[in-house]
Amino acid sequence: MVYQPAVAALLFTVLELIPKELIRTDHTNLRLIPVIPLALKREFTDFAREMTGTRVTRWVRMERGRTKPSACRTPAVAALFLSLTVFLAIPAVFHADAARAEASCRTQVVAPEDAYIQNIPKSGPYKLYVFGDSLGDGAWAGLARRFKGDETVNVFRKTKVNSGIVRADRYDWNRAILQIARENFHIAVMMFGANDLQSIRVPGRRYHFNTEGWREQFKDRIDRLIAPLKRKKIAIYWIGLPVVSKPNYTRDYRIVNAIFREKMEEHGIKFIDVFALFASKSGTFVRHGTDVNGKMTVLRHKDGVHFSIPGNVKLASYVEQHIRSDIAAVTPCPNKAENQN
Repeated sequence: MVYQPAVAALLFTVLELIPKELIRTDHTNLRLIPVIPLALKREFTDFAREMTGTRVTRWVRMERGRTKPSACRTPAVAALFLSLTVFLAIPAVFHADAARAEASCRTQVVAPEDAYIQNIPKSGPYKLYVFGDSLGDGAWAGLARRFKGDETVNVFRKTKVNSGIVRADRYDWNRAILQIARENFHIAVMMFGANDLQSIRVPGRRYHFNTEGWREQFKDRIDRLIAPLKRKKIAIYWIGLPVVSKPNYTRDYRIVNAIFREKMEEHGIKFIDVFALFASKSGTFVRHGTDVNGKMTVLRHKDGVHFSIPGNVKLASYVEQHIRSDIAAVTPCPNKAENQN
């Protein structure tokens, strides 16, 4: 809409008129008078930046308990600011909603034989199963939060802490997957490896980590873990291991990741590498980082292996992008002409 840039410029002029008692500087967000819904705040921030090319750097707020400025113009200016904000933000909200809807579908969908997700529900949401060890359990927790209230995907927990691919004597994933694969689901997210730096034990034999025999056994178990899901055309997303605090563990996790990547490429499965996502620029472990909202926080547990809640959500958000993109690729957008009738 042609009028919006001019009104946005007027709004920033109004900002200059507001007494400093009501203004505080920031560099990332715009906070308006509390009656403005949070969604409008976010949409307006994005809209203002897009329309004017200016980063919003002021938070405007009316605080209780503070002496109001004596200038009689303050209430009028604040009211004008509020009106202009709603005027600008509401069209932006509708535009953003349309953009989100467009991002969840395609006007031209991918051909079934070319689509990554081929097992599509006839009705209702996709059923997403999360498999794995304690790291996989964290991925489940993050994905459950990311898809909470979503009508497109339902997330189910199929993880087992203190388990792994190596120690079948503790929990046999190759046997368990045969039973679970009989259930009706469409997407599998898998994250293993936290406990897989151990020897593989078979009757009368033990193969130590990263020996030739260990690698052969490990690859065979991965194959048998994947096979029942592939037969049912379940879309698999395999999450790699992250960088950890102990350098020798990080070195060995790289070895395991290389095997995971090799096997996923062999089977045509998406391998989601999260190593750099939680590492420093030099590739080393860092406990703090930015969450999904860009806020600096603790992402890793104090054990140096697992994730905090924000860390699990950030991990899940990265995986979610892949899943949503693949779902959109096979989801046709509603016919606009039909919706208008």
